[in-house]
Amino acid sequence: MVSRASRSKSPNEGSGGRRASATGRARTWLVAFAVLAWGPPLFAATHVYAIVIGNNRGFAGTRAASAAPQLRYADDDAAAFAELLAPIADSSELLTVMDRDTQALYPKLAGTARVPTREALRGSVERLRARLRAERHAGERNVVFVFFSGHGALDYDGQPALALADGGLDHAFLYQEILAELPADEIHLLIDACHAEAVVRPRDGDAESVAVSLAQANAFLLENTLARFPNTGAIMAASTDAKAHEWDAVRHGVFTHELLSALRGAADVNHDRRLEYSEVYAFMAAANREVSDPRARLAIVARPPDANRRAALLALSDFPAGRTAWLTGVPGKSGIVELDDGRGRLVTLHGDRDFSGDLLIPPGTKLYVRAGEEEASFSAAPGQAVPFAHLEFAPATLRARGPLEDALREGLFAGEYGRRYYDGVVDQAPGFLPVDFTAADRGVTAESSAPSSLLGRQAALVLGAGLSTGVADVIGVTHGVNAGIRPFERSGPALSLAALFAEEGALGEWRARASIGWLWSLGARRVRVQAGGLLGGGIMSQTVSGQRARTTGFFDLSPVIGLGASLTETFGLWSELELSGTAYRRDGALAWSVMPSAWLGAALRL
Repeated sequence: MVSRASRSKSPNEGSGGRRASATGRARTWLVAFAVLAWGPPLFAATHVYAIVIGNNRGFAGTRAASAAPQLRYADDDAAAFAELLAPIADSSELLTVMDRDTQALYPKLAGTARVPTREALRGSVERLRARLRAERHAGERNVVFVFFSGHGALDYDGQPALALADGGLDHAFLYQEILAELPADEIHLLIDACHAEAVVRPRDGDAESVAVSLAQANAFLLENTLARFPNTGAIMAASTDAKAHEWDAVRHGVFTHELLSALRGAADVNHDRRLEYSEVYAFMAAANREVSDPRARLAIVARPPDANRRAALLALSDFPAGRTAWLTGVPGKSGIVELDDGRGRLVTLHGDRDFSGDLLIPPGTKLYVRAGEEEASFSAAPGQAVPFAHLEFAPATLRARGPLEDALREGLFAGEYGRRYYDGVVDQAPGFLPVDFTAADRGVTAESSAPSSLLGRQAALVLGAGLSTGVADVIGVTHGVNAGIRPFERSGPALSLAALFAEEGALGEWRARASIGWLWSLGARRVRVQAGGLLGGGIMSQTVSGQRARTTGFFDLSPVIGLGASLTETFGLWSELELSGTAYRRDGALAWSVMPSAWLGAALRL
């Protein structure tokens, strides 16, 4: 075996100048390949930001104040929404004053929240605007969520507005100081606001309403504003009697609970892990349609961005495995399914007989599931998918009820959600485009698409070409192919099958290798730097014209650094640099070589 460490005489070896030339060519190829692999991305990365506002207080000193007692859960709404986006958000601006209970439930967020004043909101917009402009200049894409939970009423000037701590977020503020100042590719407005407080508890059920009609709310948030911003979509709450609601049983505003349920996967009617506006709207409409008491019934106003009516509010496939888990295969035949995390209701889902849902859940947290008259509890490790069918249920305990409690418990989510209901809603709502059911029509079910704990949807099949140095000194560059599995998210196993070949004069050399290892990832959702190691082995062979081929086995250990970049939800670019320390037998003795390799290719998400 001719090697770079110690050479045997061979007729194919030339002078030192020839060896230097071969080595120079190898270095040139490797440097050029590394530049291609590690140069600027050939696509636009996507960044996610959020401005999250929760305000329990109304407009003190106005005629609306007497009919607007302080809310209890607007701060919980804001904290829960910020927590949901945390795994994918580059940054979130949380503007809320948490009460004592909420600070205890969300201790990590309590120290980051700021009072929701007009000036604080302006500061959030200004900081975000600077980042958006820099990213746009760099050719990167960005998405902004603006979430509000609190009072919507007549402000100090008698105009419809959303209540902040020191004034109102009125039409002019929203139009001129928020939407016009955020150069984002997409903006999602999500607003849970009441026009007068009516807490859905027996002691508050008779609160007076304020004369701000649903038509005024629609004009304020949709006609007068969003039509001028084709990149902006909105979903907002309004009740049929100009009230929006909170409910002690879920510790959230009813609208916010329905929204969070939808975004955790309960609305994903075609199982593509993308929550489009039409799905969220249809899901929330189904949740409210059987509520008989008008004091508890919500109306939902929704409009997707004009620039992209198929825009997704969330792509659940973007959530990193290390910070999330799944409850898979939640069947419609189980009736109303409620998922609680000990701080409040996390998700409610009521699918029809053909519906089966996958729900994004927080890992490492004990969760409680109620399905019909049975209960179960479980917890999931990061990246784990827990099948609903594997839960162990027992008879549920009884709960106290009151008139409005009964109206919500018996009516809210009583309407089944599934493809038939979704089609009916979208057919009657010309502003929406229906989701793509191609995968669902091919028989892709929630169970078949659920992520596994090892590979599943968190892994990618990679295929690429590459270069490496040869074992023989005269072989400057070998070239070949590499196929394998790489983790798609933060970390996971890596598998490779590689073959390399080169020919220099009369000497031909090839080697085939199989390897296994582990890679850790850092970076944004779309661009990830991976580092780790591979342990492998295989066969190498050298052939000299007129002589017998010399073949031997080898083992190698390779530190690896790579770059993964997603172009779409399922396809991306992949590159790696390896530095292999290779041990093999040469002329009956153990020898070793250090051989750098570079690979560039494509990644297809499994």
